Amino acid sequence: MCATLLTGETACPFTEEAYTSSIPPTEREGYCYSLLRRCFTCPMHNHSHYEIALVTSGRITHFVGGQAVLLSPGDLFFARPQDTHALDARDGATLVNIAFSKAHFERFLQYAADLPLPFERLHDALPLTVSVDPARALDAYERFNARRNAVGAPVQLALRELLCELFGMLLCEPTAAAACPEWLDALCRKMRQYENFTAPADTMVRLSGYSREHLSRSMKRYLGVTPSEFLCGLRLDHAAGLLRLTSMPVLDVCMASGFENPAYFHRRFREKFGMTPGRFRAAINGKSQ
Repeated sequence: MCATLLTGETACPFTEEAYTSSIPPTEREGYCYSLLRRCFTCPMHNHSHYEIALVTSGRITHFVGGQAVLLSPGDLFFARPQDTHALDARDGATLVNIAFSKAHFERFLQYAADLPLPFERLHDALPLTVSVDPARALDAYERFNARRNAVGAPVQLALRELLCELFGMLLCEPTAAAACPEWLDALCRKMRQYENFTAPADTMVRLSGYSREHLSRSMKRYLGVTPSEFLCGLRLDHAAGLLRLTSMPVLDVCMASGFENPAYFHRRFREKFGMTPGRFRAAINGKSQ
């Protein structure tokens, strides 16, 4: 499953001529890393380089190739020099981005040539966009950021490892979702909306238009999870984002993510992330707890 293609309000609000964005000449290593705590609205532009960006919170309408795609937390997209696009940020959207030169991209392709990856997907008409585990993807960015700032660190090697991880996510997402029934794919997109995944569990059944039993069988068949597991995963990913990007107390994070039982929240969070919410926040901030 990937970002939501909008079919209604598709008119791009940006009418000015596109400009070309380039990596600043001061970045002699040929890359530019940025963590935008609040994503800015970006008019139509193209690049002299490549970019891979991860939406970490909020929503962003991505106008590209005559289409409007709604990006949500966990959506990872690849932008190429030939892609003229614009970003309309909403709901306090934030993202993390790595821009890298054409030379870096070509060297990566040479390095990864023997890997069994569908590299042809990188040349599709529209830039590749997939939904990934946001915690896993952000961890890759943050490890790169830590390594590039270390004294004497081999930046080129750190960048190559980051690109391997990100392209692996872009190209290795399960394709089984393509065979997923249209109604189930649409339901999963709806459930990624905050007002739905924080609502009572029976909201998913109601939005599906099917019985609880049929929904459960379909999700297990096509997605490999039960409805409750899918819903819990969305809530946990949202909670991880709040812990990472805000100073909200853990109890407030629990409630704001749709959990009513703090003990259950702590147990499921630890199962997924390997640590308690408090330790997770401390680890992100580089503190011990």
